Amino acid sequence: MAAPLVLLCSRAMLVLFLAWAVLSKPFMHHYVYPLDTELLTRKNMSWPKARAWCEQHSLPMFTLELVSASTLSSLTEGLDLVWMGLQRDPHNDSAWIWVNNTIIEQTEGDISQSLNWNEEDCAFYNSDNTWSSRGCDERQPFFCANGYYENKLSWHDAQKYCLNTREDQLYTILTVNDAQELVALAQTRAGGWIGLHRAGGGSWAWPGGQSLNYTAWSSGEPVSRDCGAFSVLEQSWRRFPCDTSLQVLCHRDKLEVVTLRKTWEEALEHCNGLGLELLVLQNNSEDYDYVRKRIYQAETEQVWIGLRFLAGHWFWVDNQPVEELLPDCPLPSQACGVVSKTDSSSGQMEDCSRKFNFVCYG
Repeated sequence: MAAPLVLLCSRAMLVLFLAWAVLSKPFMHHYVYPLDTELLTRKNMSWPKARAWCEQHSLPMFTLELVSASTLSSLTEGLDLVWMGLQRDPHNDSAWIWVNNTIIEQTEGDISQSLNWNEEDCAFYNSDNTWSSRGCDERQPFFCANGYYENKLSWHDAQKYCLNTREDQLYTILTVNDAQELVALAQTRAGGWIGLHRAGGGSWAWPGGQSLNYTAWSSGEPVSRDCGAFSVLEQSWRRFPCDTSLQVLCHRDKLEVVTLRKTWEEALEHCNGLGLELLVLQNNSEDYDYVRKRIYQAETEQVWIGLRFLAGHWFWVDNQPVEELLPDCPLPSQACGVVSKTDSSSGQMEDCSRKFNFVCYG
C-alpha cells in the first residue's frame, strides 16, 4: 500500500497542482487583524434596523470584539453614541450576547456587573402603589424598612443612610404582606426609593441579592434597556431601549463571508471571479481569533480558507510558506484548510470535495 500512497502524494497530484497554479494569482498578503479596518456610518435608527442595515451591506455590526475602543475613537471623530452589536440574552436576563452569538457571561465572565457599564436602574415606589424604574442618581425621598424620609438622596446615598443611621436597608418587598405594609406606610406620600436595584447590565435584585419574587410594576415598566451602545466620548457602554434611534455603525474590513456552499476548488474560483482571493492566514492567533468572530454569519460550522495540500506540499493560495505544523502527507479527506466557528485550534483540514461556506479576501 505504501507505493500507491506515495504516488498519490507526489506524481498524480503534480498535475492537479499545475492546474491549480494557473487559476491562482499570487498577491501580497496583509494580516487580517487589526489592520485594514474602517467603519461605515448611517443616520440614526433603532437597534434592529441598524443590524438589518449592516447585514444588507454584508457587513457586521460594530462590536468591541472586532474593533478596539482606541481604534473606534480614531475612526469616529464627531460621533458619540453608537449602537454596538450587543443585546441582552432573551433567555438569560443577567447575560449579554454579541451579534456573533458569543454569550459574554459564558466566555469572559458576566459583564452585567462590569465597570464598562455607565449606568444602572433603581426602583421608585409611586403614590399609586406601583413601581417604576429610574436612574439611580436622581435625588428622591426614600423608604427605609422602618419609615419614610423626605430628605432627597440618590438611591445609593439613601441606602447608606438607612444602613448607617437606621441600621437597616431600603424597603424590601418579598411577599404580598410586605407590599401591604408599605401601602400603609406610604399613605398619601409622594413616593420614594425602595431597595430594588439593577446593577450595570444585570438583573433586578433586592439588597443582599435576594431574588425578585413579587412585583408591582406600572404599565410599561420597568423600561427594558436591552440593547447596548457605546459612548465614544466617555469610552463607556450604555444601555437603551432597542427602539431608540442612535447612530448606526457597521464594521468594514477586507473579508467577505460567502454563504454559498461550494467545494474548495469552487470557492477558490468564486473568489477569483470577484477579483479576490480565498483567505490566507498565517499561524497568527490574533488572525484566527478575529476570523472566528467574524464568520458568525456563515451557515456552515466550518468555512474554507486558502490552504491546500498538493504535489506533496502544503500551500497557501498566495504562495506564502505554510508555518503551521501539518501532516507531511495527509489523507485525501484532509487536504484543504478550514476555520471553525467554535473550535479554536488552527490548522484544521477537511475533504476538499465537501461543500462549505468560505471567506474571500482582498
